[in-house]
Amino acid sequence: MNQTTFDAGMVKAPRRPSIGGLFAAVVALATGTAGADMAMPDDGNTRATSTVIAFGIRTEASLEHRDDVDVFRIELQGRAEIAVQSGGTTDIMAVLSDSEGETIAANDDASATSLNFRIVETLDGGVYYLTVSGSGGATGPYRVLARIQRGGDDHGDTVGASTRITAMETAGSLRPAGDIDAFRIDVNAETAIVLRTKGPTDTVGRLQDSAGNVLAEADTGGDRGNFVIDTTLTPGIYYLMVSAKDGETGGYSVEAEFDGHVVCANPAVRVPDSGAAEMPGDGDDSGSSGEDDEEVDEPVYERFPPIEVGIGTITLAFQTTTGCEPVDELNLLGIVYTVLRSVWQRRADESDDWTDIDGTETTLELCAYSPTESGQYRLIADVEENGELKHYASNILTVE
Repeated sequence: MNQTTFDAGMVKAPRRPSIGGLFAAVVALATGTAGADMAMPDDGNTRATSTVIAFGIRTEASLEHRDDVDVFRIELQGRAEIAVQSGGTTDIMAVLSDSEGETIAANDDASATSLNFRIVETLDGGVYYLTVSGSGGATGPYRVLARIQRGGDDHGDTVGASTRITAMETAGSLRPAGDIDAFRIDVNAETAIVLRTKGPTDTVGRLQDSAGNVLAEADTGGDRGNFVIDTTLTPGIYYLMVSAKDGETGGYSVEAEFDGHVVCANPAVRVPDSGAAEMPGDGDDSGSSGEDDEEVDEPVYERFPPIEVGIGTITLAFQTTTGCEPVDELNLLGIVYTVLRSVWQRRADESDDWTDIDGTETTLELCAYSPTESGQYRLIADVEENGELKHYASNILTVE
């Protein structure tokens, strides 16, 4: 039996609790005192009753008896490399098959010390099925997580690895030179649409339909080399491909406006050349400006108790790893988190400014780090929290 923890079409943004209240709730969740009486229906034992996996969202499930199986459906819009893995203490195995039932890959243990499976495959667009069962008849709860592998890129380069444009102005970074960011746009009724970029990078936009036909291209129309595409779309799925002109690199943001109503209900996001998203100052309603603009201050990073770092370890809501913890539309106690950017910082002592550590910047995840010199260290993250941009920091790690 299984239950997806997040439904993008049904979620309602809850009233945001204080960080202290959230931390207490996380403690309750970790100790099993939260939601102990929640029942999950026994379904998903066949392809016809399979549960659709949303990329980046942990799906909670359980094997009730030794012959129980759970079947999950994976829908891929285009060719992409995906990774599917399980979590928990139950010894389980999985088989990945195509829409005709032909086996593509199978795995029992991801490593010599793991009871969980991990499957990484490059697949064409289509429907696939993941069948999970207990290894040797094992039973118990587990989690499944499917992710599109982007190789450290903030947004995928292809339609299969595209980022769905949400109700928030979406920040991006075009790095290295030649990088392309792909965005998916779902249209359910005929509508006029305006797509525009903002920020310091000279961007080029190409709008295409799901068949790959180019509908519009633009490299001008906005401030400072940003583009504007103004057109009308009929119901369907479309993709916006964003690249930098003449091999430039840098940060930007993309905004979609339907029938004169801007999708982004939050304040506009300012994107400096670092690619990190920042909130504009009071009175700035555009997110872009002329040459006389005042410099945007570095955001204040608020301590977020569920994130704890040590030397070579990171703990998120009591789950500790020595690698990276994915945070892409992660549903934690009804609040949905996505890490737009995270990076480790160092300072020699409290009197110095924090500086980013080269090679530690990532997207959609939080990663552990092992310092090699003395000083103070922290992990910071720009996080989309229920559609609102937040700036969070870990504890300060002191290395003598």
